[in-house]
Amino acid sequence: MGHGDDAGGVHRAARLFRIGDLEACVDLCTKSLESLPSNAITAAATALRAHAIAAIALRSPPADSERSRHNQSPAVSISRPSTAFARKGLSSRSDIRPSESGRLLRGSTLGSLSVSSGRPSQSEASDIQQIASNTAIARATFIHLFESSTDSTRALELAICSSRLCRQSDWWWEMQSGRCFARLGMLPEAQDAFKLALSLGGSLICRMHFIDMLVRAGDYDNALEVCRDGLGGQVAGVDAVLANERAGKPVTKDQGLLLAMARIYKEKKEHEKAFRLFKQVIVHDPTSVEAIANVGTHLFYENQPELAIKYFRRLIELGVNSSEVWNNLGLCQFYAQDYDGCIPCFERALSIASDADPSPAKGQSVADIWYNLSHVNIVLGDLCHAHHCLRLAISQCADHAEAWNNLAVLEVQLREPDPFSQDSQTGTTPRGRESQSLRTAIEKVQASWDTARSYIASASRVNPGLYEPWYNAAMLHFRTGNLHQSYVSVTKSLEINPAHVESKELMKSLKELLAVG
Repeated sequence: MGHGDDAGGVHRAARLFRIGDLEACVDLCTKSLESLPSNAITAAATALRAHAIAAIALRSPPADSERSRHNQSPAVSISRPSTAFARKGLSSRSDIRPSESGRLLRGSTLGSLSVSSGRPSQSEASDIQQIASNTAIARATFIHLFESSTDSTRALELAICSSRLCRQSDWWWEMQSGRCFARLGMLPEAQDAFKLALSLGGSLICRMHFIDMLVRAGDYDNALEVCRDGLGGQVAGVDAVLANERAGKPVTKDQGLLLAMARIYKEKKEHEKAFRLFKQVIVHDPTSVEAIANVGTHLFYENQPELAIKYFRRLIELGVNSSEVWNNLGLCQFYAQDYDGCIPCFERALSIASDADPSPAKGQSVADIWYNLSHVNIVLGDLCHAHHCLRLAISQCADHAEAWNNLAVLEVQLREPDPFSQDSQTGTTPRGRESQSLRTAIEKVQASWDTARSYIASASRVNPGLYEPWYNAAMLHFRTGNLHQSYVSVTKSLEINPAHVESKELMKSLKELLAVG
């Protein structure tokens, strides 16, 4: 084979690389390397093959990689209105619990390029040194080891060897050493590596990886300090950022650090500061999905569903057509008392969630949607339809504690005799059937109470930290005259939520009755 044919094969592989056919590029480079002698064309084919493998690794990261955690889609909150027994009728409370929706990740498809684990042999160490001597091949090989095969130990060895060869003057290798140290749980070493990378002129991506490592370690104060350093050191907090922006002095053209600061304040439960930063990000980047989602969620938490509707609709306009967004839009319209508009949103959320691939997360999402639909029907007075929605929620997710609790409430409400029915009024039931009707009604009520107890027990088993099942159990025991068990259950309810007014009233009544007894 002549040099012209050799160059032609490499040129064809380069063309495949440019159009994105990476697997074919790797195959063609491999065939060329098997038939070519050692020359300049061979070096080019080797470098091209390494870059193609690295590009495949970046395109298909494993689900547990650091990059997948760093680039998760924004959290979308799902509200679960919860219901409890009251002495007269049905009382409800809005119990909002956030849940995150992560993106689906593809696993690596390069089975033939996997690297064996374990302690490297002497030959493998020499191979690492040989790879590190070529900067282009070394970087591509590191990306494959770190992103695709997740062999952090050998990736760290390659990063350290390459850093030594360049005498610790390349911030890129110091940053990668920090990422490897962080994945291996060696946080002090990772922090030192990131600091050295930043001192060598590390870019924004280096600072973002450093911040991500500090946040996952729970060191929020140092993470905020790194953000401030990246903003130029001219800001000391949220108020300074907003003051500079109002004065026409933007602190940064890239909003990544402001987003990072907002995420940190959100992790610290300082929601007002996070809200202000997210809004500032939207001013500069109206297409920031994460900022829009968080602003809408904050407004929903602050009892401003009318304003939150605008932000969730903006997400849909941007193409975020997920079941969580439609579900949240339906909740906002429900709390804004737009009952005609909320039900179509829930139906759209159900259709999207049902068409998706089956998974535990999707089952939970579908269960939440049915649960929210049941609450809409409770408010509209259609208890039978609400009962059916709760059963569908439990069929999708048997660990839905709120659905079990509300199903117990509706079981009692639906089975209790209606005092305004014709048979319940005096003089409308024949005397011969009066005792039989009363006995049948009592049996139905007792059966419904037994069923409700089993549902409440399921709710308490699934989520012992939910106070409503304990209060509902206390009310059932109180109705049946079992004051001691009622006292035990209401005590647990108050331990979980000492501010629950109904539990306090029930405890006061029980103490009076037990004192008299």
